[in-house]
Amino acid sequence: MKTLIGHLSQFSVLSKQGEVLCTQGLHFVLENESFKQVFESHILKAAEFKTEGDLTWYTEVTQTDGGRPDLEARSPNGRAVIKIEAKLHAAFGANQLASYSESLGQSSEGSLLIVLVPKHRVSDAEESILKAGFKGLNPFKSVSVPSVCSAIVTWESVFDCLRVVDDLFAQGDLRQLEGLYRTVVGDYIEPISSSSVLKQWRIREDFFANIVDRVTRKLWELQGEVKIAPLSDFKNNGYLLRYVPVKEWHINKSAHAPHFCIGVKDPFPGHETPLWMRFHKKTPRFSEIRSRLLKTEYGRDANHAQHEGHFWIPLNPPLGISGDILISNLLEQVQRVITEINL
Repeated sequence: MKTLIGHLSQFSVLSKQGEVLCTQGLHFVLENESFKQVFESHILKAAEFKTEGDLTWYTEVTQTDGGRPDLEARSPNGRAVIKIEAKLHAAFGANQLASYSESLGQSSEGSLLIVLVPKHRVSDAEESILKAGFKGLNPFKSVSVPSVCSAIVTWESVFDCLRVVDDLFAQGDLRQLEGLYRTVVGDYIEPISSSSVLKQWRIREDFFANIVDRVTRKLWELQGEVKIAPLSDFKNNGYLLRYVPVKEWHINKSAHAPHFCIGVKDPFPGHETPLWMRFHKKTPRFSEIRSRLLKTEYGRDANHAQHEGHFWIPLNPPLGISGDILISNLLEQVQRVITEINL
């Protein structure tokens, strides 16, 4: 069934403001005392941290250095005890976490920095925390400020823990927040209704970028990888992409594993799809890959297939199919290409 949030996901304003909306939504549900108690218990357990007294939550409190954590919990005497930096897609600022840690460290009493991320960004969060002057494993300890510790909590774990609250009305709010989160983070993908959506793909850049992210992330996960290559931006010759190594070579840890990328760009003449798979001309064993592909259906249109010396293969998303089925179909198309190469 088509949902309201699913319908709204086609508009770029939702993805651009989604992080703020989810954070504000979380603050709203924490106004429910039962949700607040369960949430606090969950993050304190994750951080192996204890507090005394009732906490009050605020959003985007400005620090003396101008920094603004997404959420902040204060003790009855007004001391900042917990700061939360919540992320969906946005990158961590260069000194963002260090700024929050230094602010918390102005008090000699214990304080906590929580980094709230989707489950697929845990390794990214860990790297950012270590760069901010912490050490150890989750939970982390500040190197320079012994009173400050940090922990990573996932949005998914927060939703799981809050579902135990026995409050029908409050659970309705939680379901709406989780629906918003899953739409913004890309768990829900609307069906592509017609070929006109493909032709006008730039109107919905975020939608197609999410498809690229989901497909390439899954390809990396199938190789047992947690830390994956970054997703480029459209400044890369107008082609948003992510590189993926050919699985068998990558598993064998070969230093010369061929790579391909999947991305979104303006279609070549005669094609409607903006989704393309590309073998770069400088990837290892490219001449062998090109030779084999030219003998298949992928080499029939040599004009676009060998554009700029690379080898391009169209990925055609099925119309009227949504979510995981759409992603699975595109993964199958990629796997057929790999099978044809047979390296």
